[in-house]
Amino acid sequence: MASLIDETGRRRIINIRVAGFEISEDHTTYLIEVQIDSVKWQVKRRFKEFHYLHETLCRDRATEMKSVAKFPPKKSIGHLTVKFVQDRQKRLSAYLQSLVTVFDRPPQPFTNFLHWERYEIQGITGSLTEYLFEKGDLWLERGYPFEFSILQLYAINQRMRLPAPTCELGSSFKSDFGHLLDFISQLESVKLTGSDRRYGRSNLVPDSLHYDLSPFKRLLRLQLVQVNPDRLVGAEHLRARLLTLSVRASVHSIRQLLLPEWPPHRQLGPDAPVYSACTSADFSDNGLSEIDAGVKLMPRLKRLRLKGNSIARLDNLDELEHLAELDLSKNSITKLDSVHLLVGNLKELELANNRLTGLEGLSRLYGLVTLGLRANLISDLSEVAHLANLPLLARLILADNPLTQLADYRVRALQLFDSRASELVLDDEPATAKELDTIAVLQAIRRSRELSLSSSSAAVVASSCSPPAVLPPAALQPPFRCQGVLLACPQHPLPPLSQGCHAKVDISIEKQVLI
Repeated sequence: MASLIDETGRRRIINIRVAGFEISEDHTTYLIEVQIDSVKWQVKRRFKEFHYLHETLCRDRATEMKSVAKFPPKKSIGHLTVKFVQDRQKRLSAYLQSLVTVFDRPPQPFTNFLHWERYEIQGITGSLTEYLFEKGDLWLERGYPFEFSILQLYAINQRMRLPAPTCELGSSFKSDFGHLLDFISQLESVKLTGSDRRYGRSNLVPDSLHYDLSPFKRLLRLQLVQVNPDRLVGAEHLRARLLTLSVRASVHSIRQLLLPEWPPHRQLGPDAPVYSACTSADFSDNGLSEIDAGVKLMPRLKRLRLKGNSIARLDNLDELEHLAELDLSKNSITKLDSVHLLVGNLKELELANNRLTGLEGLSRLYGLVTLGLRANLISDLSEVAHLANLPLLARLILADNPLTQLADYRVRALQLFDSRASELVLDDEPATAKELDTIAVLQAIRRSRELSLSSSSAAVVASSCSPPAVLPPAALQPPFRCQGVLLACPQHPLPPLSQGCHAKVDISIEKQVLI
């Protein structure tokens, strides 16, 4: 039951009036304006709803209703004329205001009529309390994140400050505010949702309200969606135990959220309080233009998601020695230099939907297992060669890059990984048997070509030797051979390519394989 007494024991300032009306073909809708202290909202009701409220109160609270202003009577003929409706409007305003003066604690039919549970502090907490009396244990048992609006948390914070018992005399046990406090103190996973727009038909803007996280005594996982970090209070109570943090559409700076009590110009030093237990953080879809120094306040991070921001370069990650998974997709990164010096222990790196043209900066991430490069600007297949020496790379995504339009793209990309081609999943597809056979042939051709080049070099060396090599009699007829290797001298050069040498045959085979 809502109280009309404030935290100081004084009667709250409440104004209720019927501010306007809308006449339709068969009925009139009245616009009610309610103001409690600084909070205002509007409710639309038909006359029959007023009449039902009046009958209910006369039945349940007959004694108090004797002091209430006279309720306007019904009328069947002429009830839609402007003059009649204006007169009824004044009478209904007087009736509603008199109800406020009669009751210190307005009865539930009255508060329901005015949508008290949507906009008034005790109405909000009261409806939430009754819901959790029925469902709270189930939420705690399943461990699912429980979602509060910023307005609900604000109401809880304000209700805790009221000098009132958790349950009024004569009230139902299920409306005891203590149930809500007990539920909050046991929650381990919470989602808070804000908004920068007016709530319902009120003047309340959730992002203008302060919200305090200190009542959450066991909180381990926190999600924040479209909240105002400047209104956050009580973050210091989470630093020693929070395991995962997710923030969406809320911040322009990581530090802004994690360390709100420090002025922006103060440098982060050894005395800066850290989130010592946090191993996973998600700052996707915010307004981040850089990875600011605030990320260092989570030194034990293993997973960091920064998807959907405007980040152009990697900064301030060198102290995150436990970081194994990093998502930087949908940003504005054009170049990566010596990434291993910042995040040398990465196992998973997602860089999809950036503007990368080269991959040399990734060539020394030797622990990398998964690399996502979808929808960048990579057009040169030779850039993929920078990844060929990553011994643990098992999954590579290059789809939607210009190079994927090249002829035999998959075979040529997989071939760069030599004997590891069968172990690599490229663009979410493992190499097929046909692709592996083609790669095997190409590798044989390459080895044959290398042997031919090596033979040519040997011939040049042999021709310049002094004294000349002593050859067996069978090898004295040109072209000379030694252990199966063609030799040459100035008087008897090797046959030209047009006479069918191995190099000419190799090139023909390679062309046929690629076709």
